[in-house]
Amino acid sequence: MTGNARSKIVATRQFNRLRSLLVGMFVCAVLALAVYLGAVFLSGWLLAERQEARSADMIVVLGGDGAPRAAKAAELWHQGFAPSIVVAGEGDCTFIRDVMIDAGVAGDAISIECLSRSTWENALNTSPFLEAAKAQSAILVTSLFHSRRAVTTFRALCPGVEWISVPARPAPVLASAFGIHGLMTTYEYIKSAAYAVRAMLLPEKAKPGELCLDETRG
Repeated sequence: MTGNARSKIVATRQFNRLRSLLVGMFVCAVLALAVYLGAVFLSGWLLAERQEARSADMIVVLGGDGAPRAAKAAELWHQGFAPSIVVAGEGDCTFIRDVMIDAGVAGDAISIECLSRSTWENALNTSPFLEAAKAQSAILVTSLFHSRRAVTTFRALCPGVEWISVPARPAPVLASAFGIHGLMTTYEYIKSAAYAVRAMLLPEKAKPGELCLDETRG
């Protein structure tokens, strides 16, 4: 076999390996995209809990995706579903309050809690407001993809309150898939699994007569 023939064989083998690698990478990319789009599309069923709004003692709106959550909470307040609103979560708590005031919500109807850095802390840090108001029911406002984990957490940590999940209006599916909401939705699957494990390991429950688990014991 001549040197040229050997070179051609080697080059052919290298080309075939490169082609196989590129095809494999393309197939993996397509599969990953399909899984991602499927996760975003199915989030309305797998990650969401929606209920009809009804009268409650309080509205609790969570920070994290401020504008649409603020708009939904303001809408519910104007419709008379609850007399007061608590905004929970660091980062955009004052922004959400200001958006609601701009939307016509009375400033003295809004309380803010700006220390929470997680949904778990949202529930624990909201409990003093619930206790002070002797709230027996509350509407929970958050994003659709966050609603199931959020209301499950609040029900676990504040079982003395009837929680009504009324999430904000979601962005269109395609807009969500190719924007920040798509990434947030995908990450929510991981968070939901982690919170499910944490809930099973929750060492204490609220005592009889308590609306919520004492935050010093949480």
